[in-house]
Amino acid sequence: HHNDAVLIPEGYHPVVAGHGYNVYYLNFLAGSDQSLASTDDPDHKWIYGTWKGMDPRIPIVTIEMNGK
Repeated sequence: HHNDAVLIPEGYHPVVAGHGYNVYYLNFLAGSDQSLASTDDPDHKWIYGTWKGMDPRIPIVTIEMNGK
């Protein structure tokens, strides 16, 4: 709902916005093992096969782009 906040201490963190809407996702990392590593829900990996390609308006940052 509009202006809601949800705490998700573990597990998957789904974020979605309907077509034509914006979503803002603020994520805090706590504890000693702070990582932005992500995993995909195996039950939903089939979705990748339906994509026609990446949207050129959304830049994907690579290690090379970060100068690492």
